[in-house]
Amino acid sequence: MYPKTHKWDEPFYQSAVREQQPRVLEQEGVDLRLASGAYEGVTGPLKSFTPVISITGIIRQGKRVQFTATPGYWTLLYIAGGKVCINQETIDEHHLVVFEKAGDEIILTAEEDTTAAVPVRRTHLRTRGGQG
Repeated sequence: MYPKTHKWDEPFYQSAVREQQPRVLEQEGVDLRLASGAYEGVTGPLKSFTPVISITGIIRQGKRVQFTATPGYWTLLYIAGGKVCINQETIDEHHLVVFEKAGDEIILTAEEDTTAAVPVRRTHLRTRGGQG
């Protein structure tokens, strides 16, 4: 939800190169960067009026990653390339996974080199074909 106090503000655009985005969930074969929001004690360079945590990057084949989710927030995972396994289910590239709001952790394993984006939002989202 966009705060009313900013309704008539001028729009603005932001960008942040990879090097400006702090690493999160560091381990060998995992290069994930925090674009916006606060996660595990670090803050991403992009700002927004609503609380959005955006993590993007690459997970190499065979690597297992555990994300901490905030109960009550929508957590989504977009697989831009590659393939992951979540809860014994394979998710192919170009798919969006919408997780249950009650969960507090997400564990995935890359079945092949994978490019992924994990935005976490505290808003109501309407989706089609999402998985949880």
